[in-house]
Amino acid sequence: GSVSGLHRYLDMNFVEDFIQPDAAINPGNSGGVLINDQGEVVGLTSAKYMMADNLGFAVSIELAMLDRLMKGEVKLGEFGAGVMLDNFPRTSGFEDLRRLNEITDIDDLESLMTLSRLTKENCSLITKVERDSPAGKADVQRGDLITGFNGRVVKSGREVRVQMLAAEIGKEVEVRVTRLEKGVAKELTLKVTLTEPKQGK
Repeated sequence: GSVSGLHRYLDMNFVEDFIQPDAAINPGNSGGVLINDQGEVVGLTSAKYMMADNLGFAVSIELAMLDRLMKGEVKLGEFGAGVMLDNFPRTSGFEDLRRLNEITDIDDLESLMTLSRLTKENCSLITKVERDSPAGKADVQRGDLITGFNGRVVKSGREVRVQMLAAEIGKEVEVRVTRLEKGVAKELTLKVTLTEPKQGK
């Protein structure tokens, strides 16, 4: 078969970035390898959409992180901030501003107008920050726009989650954010050290 799509999301897991091949994936095939025309393993089959024939998905070999799996469990570090996974669908200008005010608690009109313009693409909006979390200690703030994480450009909250998995617990990572102050967008680079996940996560 061939690859019919990249960077697919099914909303099944916390971290998703699937390859979609057109070859059938049947029950019991999960964990099988996806091989390119050069004989290289590029993914591991992992899911099938039951409502459609031959609609299967594989995890990329980079996301599988085999080198870390060989040493034990791959854990998702604790960041401590909520991110909007996708930019919200646009409505009227006033409704966008009202929703952004609710999400961020920013009440400055100029900042909300700038935020509305900036949230259309290539970022992830911070919707909440836990005070004593790694994000909170690094001064990540509600209403910030994440534009880069761990040296990679991010275009959505889904990509932030992928980069969180790639970042090792206990090691400092750079988080690039855009912050609105009185309508002016300021670019900041914050240092965050992800911690061990809390019990129950």
